[in-house]
Order: sequence, then C-alpha cells, then structure tokens
Amino acid sequence: MQKETELTDSYTKIMMSQIQQHFICNTLGTIEQLCMEQPEMASRLVHDFSLYLRGNFREMNSNVPIPLSQEIEHVRHYVAIEQIRFPDMTIRFELHSEEFLLPALTIQPLVENAIRHGLMGLESGGTILISTYETDTYYCVSVADDGVGFETPLPVDGESHVGLHNIEWRLKSMCGGALSVESTPGRGTRALIRIPKEEIQV
Repeated sequence: MQKETELTDSYTKIMMSQIQQHFICNTLGTIEQLCMEQPEMASRLVHDFSLYLRGNFREMNSNVPIPLSQEIEHVRHYVAIEQIRFPDMTIRFELHSEEFLLPALTIQPLVENAIRHGLMGLESGGTILISTYETDTYYCVSVADDGVGFETPLPVDGESHVGLHNIEWRLKSMCGGALSVESTPGRGTRALIRIPKEEIQV
C-alpha cells in the first residue's frame, strides 16, 4: 500500500511538472498568432496540444507500465508542438525494438530536457535522436542531443531535478530499470533508460 501511494504521488508530481505554466502560455500564444496568419497550422497545433494534455491527465493516477508505442505517441505530440515553435530543430526516431513496457511519462521529459538545456543553448538548429534497441539482457531507450552539453554532475534546476528523480524512482520501482545521463560540453548529452528483460515485457 505504501509503495502504491508513493508511486501515485510520484506520477502526480511528474504530471504537474510536465504541464508547466510557461509551456501552456507559450503554446497558447503560438496558437493565437497562427490563427491570424496560418489557420491550418493553428488547427494542427490545437490537435496535438489537446492530445498532449489528454495523455498527461490520463496517466495522472496510473501506476502500471504502458506499451512503448503509447509513450512514443505522447512524445510525438509534444515534439509536434515544439517544432512549430522552433522549426529549425530536428527530431529523429529510430525504433529498433518496440515490444516492451515502461512507466508512462519517462521519455517525453527527457526530450524536453534535451530541448531546454541542450538545443536552446545553440544559436540555431540542433538535433535530438530518440532511439530504442535491445541487448541480451536489456531493453534500452536513448535520448541524445548535439546541444551545448555540460560538465558533470548534472546541473539541473528544481523542475528538471524533480522530473529526473521521478523517472529514476518509477523505473526502479515499476520495472527494475535505471536511468543514466552522460554529457560532453560543446558536443551534447545522452540520457539512457535500461529495463531488464526478465522484469517486464509485452
């Protein structure tokens, strides 16, 4: 019972950290501008934004792992929003392994960190690669960017600190998984999720 309560609290915190005031305001501001200049693009943005919010609220009280495909769909809605706001960045998906489960809201916060703390430090452009693969013992999810990078240990603000620790806690508690982050100044950052095969699969 205590574990379930902690997991539910953890999900609530991560959900609230993802629905941040600045993100909502920026997205709504973009929609307002596009309604006047590019109404068809505004319609697409409203569609992705509504599905993004729905995904967050749907997982608010969930404490069971979900299929990778469901999490990737949520990431794609988030990325579609950000690429309208920052059209010069590139997001790539290379999904070589898909038949496994993981905690909800684990990949999207890592992509958001890559944008905010990696690509936003560049003058323009930048690429994020979201990839999945498997070894003999693990299912792996990698989120890598070619942004500004940083010196270790990880310099996180309060919001991203809460987000990363929630991801670590839920990975360990729900599927025996782990999160690691490596970065090189001037070259970029890579976050890696590893989930033991014997613990969880579709």
